[in-house]
Amino acid sequence: MEPTIRRAIEADSEQLALLSLVAWDEAYRDILDPDALRRRHDEPSAVRRERWVNRIAENEVFVALADIEIVGYARTTAPAPGESHELLGLYTRERYWRSGLGSRLLLQCLPSGAAHLWLFEGNERALRFYERHGFSLDGRRRLDPPYGAELHMSRGATW
Repeated sequence: MEPTIRRAIEADSEQLALLSLVAWDEAYRDILDPDALRRRHDEPSAVRRERWVNRIAENEVFVALADIEIVGYARTTAPAPGESHELLGLYTRERYWRSGLGSRLLLQCLPSGAAHLWLFEGNERALRFYERHGFSLDGRRRLDPPYGAELHMSRGATW
């Protein structure tokens, strides 16, 4: 059965806190420093859960559900007038890669219009995914310690 997508609610925060750890491990195991990934697991679960409670309250968060398990999520800003949306995160469990679920989540949270995002340098799979959805590298780069360099992508208002 294909996962369903809905807006996140506060009760999803515990599953999202765990999913964000597992999805990062799956997505970045060959890209980021393994010690940096492992240290993410050292943070108390209550702290991670509270961060997700705040994210759900402050951002646009959508979850993908397979039965009652959250298997993916997308999180964007709610921009001020005249500003573009920022995609803050889009992740699915590895078993859903190349299934279309990531595209469905992206279209749910950013159906059209100008948007931008940051992705880790070396994440070729994500780079190709976002390019298929109208994003392109714009030359901006920043450091995100302890994880490494991030590249900026943007998409125009006519998408």
